[in-house]
Amino acid sequence: MRYGLTQFKKEIPAITGMRVVTSYDGFSILVLSDDAILPEGQYFQEITELEATEAWKYYGEVRGYRSAYSDLEGLEPDPESLAQGKRKTKVYMTTEITAAVITLMKRIFKLRIDEIFESRESKEYQQDILDYIDSLTTIKELTYERERLIGVEMSKTQLLELYLWDTEINSRKGLMTFKLGF
Repeated sequence: MRYGLTQFKKEIPAITGMRVVTSYDGFSILVLSDDAILPEGQYFQEITELEATEAWKYYGEVRGYRSAYSDLEGLEPDPESLAQGKRKTKVYMTTEITAAVITLMKRIFKLRIDEIFESRESKEYQQDILDYIDSLTTIKELTYERERLIGVEMSKTQLLELYLWDTEINSRKGLMTFKLGF
């Protein structure tokens, strides 16, 4: 098996031995059998099995865990979840998964930056931005910078921590700027 990232521009082709796991920021995470062949010229960046099978489930998750539907994933529901009439389980991140999430988020963030600069005449600051992304060490830093640089909004959890969420009206304080920060 091979695991990787790609971007399909118009449609996802039907390829024997290819499974699209999910997509983030326009880039698809693929699982490919060893004999699967992508179309000629199709961009493909190898990623680890852990990134393709587990880390994507925690992409951008700043709480240290994800909520999983117990019945779908064969897990025992949390007692507090059952008390609320729900059947969810908190699945906590391990150190290994956290590292894989950070790596996956950096890969996709950098691919998005490269794509933005692809359409520009000037490549000034591109490498500086890519190096800056490499210097980020936490999921919180990555989600914050994704919002600041490319307009991908942070989660409510993180906005609450940064005092950017109004709990009375259950909404973000101020307007989110969906534009490039460079």
